[in-house]
Amino acid sequence: MSQAIKEKLQGQLDELESELRVHLPKEIKRALEFGDLRENSEYKAALERQNMVKARIVELRQRISEIASIDPNKVPRDRASYGSTLVLYDAEKDEEVTYRLVSRKKAIQLME
Repeated sequence: MSQAIKEKLQGQLDELESELRVHLPKEIKRALEFGDLRENSEYKAALERQNMVKARIVELRQRISEIASIDPNKVPRDRASYGSTLVLYDAEKDEEVTYRLVSRKKAIQLME
């Protein structure tokens, strides 16, 4: 499971790095040609996008590093821990409820 997540994140990282190195410099250069930077919305938008992309790259690199540090062979099988899926029985509702233990950040992403 963590390998699939790592590959997905790496794909996103590759796309953003390409955008940062190729697409955004061209956009910024084109926007600079419009002249006055104080009222140049294209230039401001490109710089904002560049900052957002840089921040997301840092976030993705950190997440990939976290995932790489998890050794699936060391995850305990006899008790609940990170990555565990728990199936519990809710007697009041007479149904099974499934929980997956994830990091706080992942929990926030799942709720969005």
